[in-house]
Amino acid sequence: MPRQMERTVDRIACRWRVRWSDLLVVIALAVVAPTTVSAQVTADSVAYWTRIMQVGPSLAARDGALAYLSNIPPRQLPAETQRVLVAELDRVHRALKAGTGVGAPGEVPEAFDEYYETLVLVVGTFETKESALALLSSVAVSSGISRRLAQLGDTAVALLIQQLHSATEADEHIAVFQSLGLAWFWADSTGRPLSDRSRAQITAALTSGALSGAHGDMLGVDLALQAIGDPAFLPLAQRLHDL
Repeated sequence: MPRQMERTVDRIACRWRVRWSDLLVVIALAVVAPTTVSAQVTADSVAYWTRIMQVGPSLAARDGALAYLSNIPPRQLPAETQRVLVAELDRVHRALKAGTGVGAPGEVPEAFDEYYETLVLVVGTFETKESALALLSSVAVSSGISRRLAQLGDTAVALLIQQLHSATEADEHIAVFQSLGLAWFWADSTGRPLSDRSRAQITAALTSGALSGAHGDMLGVDLALQAIGDPAFLPLAQRLHDL
């Protein structure tokens, strides 16, 4: 992972819990007072800020748009606005991985960390395949992202397996393995369906990771097994700790 993205991940992880709590308050407002919120939000203003989010060109402009849109309960955001926010997260990830600027040419972003953090939090509430795919590059930021992905069941498992095969950094592998474990745990603890195919894929991935000899893989598998908490995995856990 490039140094710029490593520093971003480190700083964001320290503040994650506080920011996540803030977003939960926004979601709660949608339940408590949806009428009040609706009265304050017009279709024209949402469309305007969505357009700014899409074209920028500066990060400062996008930050202003995100500040407005993030105060709207996710269920009230139009599908087009959600699509634009997902596309923006993809754009930021591409820029971070390439080591290029995320703002307009010559712009020195002053509040990028908070911008990225808020963007990840908002996209994490959409619970769609597209948002899950965009969040894959953020799983190393916090276990909060892993939990959001885990709730998508089979969709998340398929995407995480693909990510595991393409990821090259140890911290990415750790986060992906943990997310797979959380997907298993979430299905068992909430009664949500997780197909036999997904469970077989998770089992195969954990077994392969435990025997790989790579420190990042073994640590990630250990975290996944702790999340799953299934006695059926005790032999694998024992073998992992014997290596």
